[in-house]
Amino acid sequence: MSDKKLEDEAKAKAEAEAKAKAEQEAKEKAEAEAKAKAEQEARAKAGAEKTTAVQVRHKTQYHNYRCAGLVLTQTAQAYEVTDAQLERLKNDQWVELVEAKGAKE
Repeated sequence: MSDKKLEDEAKAKAEAEAKAKAEQEAKEKAEAEAKAKAEQEARAKAGAEKTTAVQVRHKTQYHNYRCAGLVLTQTAQAYEVTDAQLERLKNDQWVELVEAKGAKE
C-alpha cells in the first residue's frame, strides 16, 4: 500500500511541475509578444520622424569615424538622418556637412 501512495505522490508532483512549467511558458510567451508589439510601435514611430538627406564626411586621420549612430568615412557619402542626428553632426568639430537636401516625412 505504501508503494501506491508513493506512486500517487510522484504522479501528483509531476503534474504540479508540468502545470508550473506550462504557466511559466505562457507567461514568457505573453511577455515576448508584448515586447515585440512595443518594438514594432517604436519602429513605426521612428519611421514617422522627418529625415533629411545629407552628404557627410569626417576630417580625422582615421579611416572611419562614428558620430550620431553613423559610421562616416573621409569621402563624402549620402545618409538619411533625423533632425536629432543632424544637430549632432552639425555640432561635431570633426564632421563636415558637404550638402544637405530637403526634409522627407
